[in-house]
Amino acid sequence: MVASIRRVLQKDTTETINSRFRDLFNGRPYLSLWRSLEAISIISALESLGIEPGLKGGNTVDIGCGDGLTTRGIGWRFSAGIEPDTFSATQALNSGQYEMVVVGDATELPLKDGIIDTALSNCVFEHIFKIEEAFSEVRRILAGGGSLILTMPVRGLVSDIVFFLPLSLIGLYGYIERFIDKGLRHFHYFDGKILAMIEDSGLRVIYRSYYMPDFLVS
Repeated sequence: MVASIRRVLQKDTTETINSRFRDLFNGRPYLSLWRSLEAISIISALESLGIEPGLKGGNTVDIGCGDGLTTRGIGWRFSAGIEPDTFSATQALNSGQYEMVVVGDATELPLKDGIIDTALSNCVFEHIFKIEEAFSEVRRILAGGGSLILTMPVRGLVSDIVFFLPLSLIGLYGYIERFIDKGLRHFHYFDGKILAMIEDSGLRVIYRSYYMPDFLVS
């Protein structure tokens, strides 16, 4: 897999995001790089689709918001954050990126029907065992014309990252991927099956792209 970021961001915006994530994840360069790539991809997708980010987009929710650091790095504020872990939810609320943070599950979102204009879920759905229920819940809470911005890994990502290429070449790819899946609780990768689930829930995919840059993949 060779993938590139779609170049719709101005260079100074990209550099600002990279710098912000380096400060937020000081001492964790790999995480800083990964999260900044996610942020740039998400912003690029929104700009391509003409969707206003954060509170500018009406009622907005970050599903699986974690501690709020990634959203802080992107520089948005959301109407609400949903997070199953109580400690992380408290951190997210203290981050100042959300008007409110609710402890809840993506398969039972604590929100009214048709109330959300834009939902974001960044690298969360692959960890949800009952992913079909989560897609149905997103469809329920979205207003007419509302959007879900979703990021998920694809199968083979580990073997394509240059850091792991030597291990892949000597036949350890399957072992490494299983090890990572177990450690990170990966139940799903984005593929045709997931795409069918999205459409079966009543959602429609209108934009899709990879965000790993060429220098990181083989």
